[in-house]
Amino acid sequence: MLAREVQNRPVRSLERTCVGCREVTHPGAMLRLVLGPDGEVVPDLARGAFGRGAWVHPNAACLEAGARRGLSKAFKSGIRTTADELHQSLVAQAERRACALISSAKRAGKIAVGRTEVDTALDSGSVALVVVARDARSAADSARVLKAIETGVARAFSDKARLGELLGKSEVGVLAVLDQGVGSALSEMLEVMMIPRPTGIPDGGKPGAPLSAPRVKEDG
Repeated sequence: MLAREVQNRPVRSLERTCVGCREVTHPGAMLRLVLGPDGEVVPDLARGAFGRGAWVHPNAACLEAGARRGLSKAFKSGIRTTADELHQSLVAQAERRACALISSAKRAGKIAVGRTEVDTALDSGSVALVVVARDARSAADSARVLKAIETGVARAFSDKARLGELLGKSEVGVLAVLDQGVGSALSEMLEVMMIPRPTGIPDGGKPGAPLSAPRVKEDG
């Protein structure tokens, strides 16, 4: 009886409204924001924080509109922030979460490190995402990594020293995440890091940018 009643209940819509453009869409296409303990707007990129949340599309225009009026309406209080502050907060949290995801993949044994291991993992079809350090010298020399770049499976992130620090090595130029869930979450964080600045001021190289074959080579 109870099971039948539950089954017959209407499914609650998962759609959310963007505080910038007011478009109603699935939350997977947006980023969640919450209020911190001091009333500041804080990104909730893991989408797990308690309390009232606001949703925004990951683009400069929606950040601008949300900062002007949308966030105050969503949180039912006066929110004083700027689109540039929101952008900086999103990028900073995305970078921290990206590092945490790489570390968690290492602890779970779901990571391949170095060109040889990455090539083997790519051959086996077990790779969710390839990450190439921006200063990696020979990542594009591998035909398998080159194919991953061409098919959009590879992303640029950080540098060899930082990736090495995360993985307990001196330097790491290329790695592959072997878990689909972690790979998807990491790819999403690197997408967040690519959101253009609302001010329109160029950032230079975006740390999570998609790779193209000529751009993988080491600078200098």
